[in-house]
Amino acid sequence: MISWIILVCLVIVIFFVMKMRHMGHRTYILILLLFLVFTYATVSGVIKKNNIDVTNFSGMVTAGKLYFNWLGQIFGNVKDISGDVVKMDWVGNSTLK
Repeated sequence: MISWIILVCLVIVIFFVMKMRHMGHRTYILILLLFLVFTYATVSGVIKKNNIDVTNFSGMVTAGKLYFNWLGQIFGNVKDISGDVVKMDWVGNSTLK
């Protein structure tokens, strides 16, 4: 329940940021808020999936290790997919002359 409250608060903050006058400040704050929402959602997902107790220091260290391992795997997958896309034959087997 508390995670929903935090997400609703973040959405409200994003709404007020969008009402700001300065476009440059709005862009930077929006990027920062999106980064924070992404980080919160992914950290909580990793903690819930692995049933980690973050009330003590060793649980927090374990959660940090698992999270950064998960992020590394994500970036590795993106790298592999990007490499495969570059290697693909995008011309196809067209018989048109």
